[in-house]
Amino acid sequence: MSAVPISLEIDGVRHGWASMSLRAGDETYRMQGFSYTTDAFDDFVRFGVNVALHSWHSEIVFDGEPAGWLWTFEADNAGPRSWLSVYEMADASHPDGERQKVLWVEVQADQLAQAVLDAMKRLKDSLGVQEFEKAWMQPFPARGLTALAAALEDSNA
Repeated sequence: MSAVPISLEIDGVRHGWASMSLRAGDETYRMQGFSYTTDAFDDFVRFGVNVALHSWHSEIVFDGEPAGWLWTFEADNAGPRSWLSVYEMADASHPDGERQKVLWVEVQADQLAQAVLDAMKRLKDSLGVQEFEKAWMQPFPARGLTALAAALEDSNA
C-alpha cells in the first residue's frame, strides 16, 4: 500500500448541519449529516493542525445525532507512513462503543492537513463568513485556519 491523494468537499451547511465527502485515491466516502453540537468545524481544523504538526495519533468525532463518524490519523513511528481510518459509529457520544471501519487508507500527513485547509477555504469562499455563521449557528474557525496554514508552512520549510 502507498499513500493516496486525499480531497475533502463540504456541502449542505444549513440549520447547524453539514455533509462531507472524502475522496482517497479511487475511493469516496460520504458523511451525510453531521451537526454543530460537537463544534465539528473547530474540531476538524484542530484535527488538521495536529496532523500538520506530525502528531502520532489524532481523532475527531462527527456527531450525526445519535450515530456518527470517527476519523483517526495514525503515524508509523518507525517511518514516514501514516493512515487515515474512518469508522461509522452507532452512538457518537460513545466513540469507544460499537463501530465499523468503512475506510482505511495510507496518507501523507501534510497532504491530509492541506486537504482540511483547502476544504475549509472553499467553504469560506462559497458561503462567506456571515452566511456560514448563520447556517452553522457558530463562529467560523478563522483563527484555527490561520494556525493550520502556519503549521503547514512550517512543516514545508
